[in-house]
Amino acid sequence: MAAIARPALAKPAAYPKALPVVVAVGSFALVASYVTSQLATTSAKFDRSFAKYNTPESEANRARTFDGAIENPRTSLFNILGRRQ
Repeated sequence: MAAIARPALAKPAAYPKALPVVVAVGSFALVASYVTSQLATTSAKFDRSFAKYNTPESEANRARTFDGAIENPRTSLFNILGRRQ
């Protein structure tokens, strides 16, 4: 019996070892920029909405309500949308 000749297996194309890292970093940067832009858009919408409400009378009422009772929600660590101020 004659030996059956097998064709040589094709080697996959070599790619840089850094390619997965570049793709991961690029994906993270893309998601981070999208989230940042959405937070800025939402913040601007809230700013426009609350600008209609913020009058001296409403600020005095807010000060009476939150005077020492609880932490000022505008300076809270959880106030992500107000960080840029």
